[in-house]
Amino acid sequence: MIELAPRHKTGLNLSSPVLIASGFCGYGQSYQRLIDMTVFGAVVTQPVTLRPERGTPQPRVCETTAGFVLNTGLQNPGV
Repeated sequence: MIELAPRHKTGLNLSSPVLIASGFCGYGQSYQRLIDMTVFGAVVTQPVTLRPERGTPQPRVCETTAGFVLNTGLQNPGV
C-alpha cells in the first residue's frame, strides 16, 4: 500500500505506485480489454465537466522547437 497524502485527514492510499497519465488512455474504458488496469494505483483522467464539452476546433496540436503544445479545450463527455 502506498500512501500519497499522509497529512490529509483521510489520506490517499493506492495499491500500486504506478499511475497511468492523463492523455494516454482518455478515461480508461477503451484500454480495459488491452491492459490489466489492476496494475495501476490510479488512472489520471482527462478533465470532466458537468455537461459535455466539444473542445476547441482543430488543429489542436502545434509543434514548437521544444516539443508540442496541445489544447483540447476540455473536451469530455460530461458526468
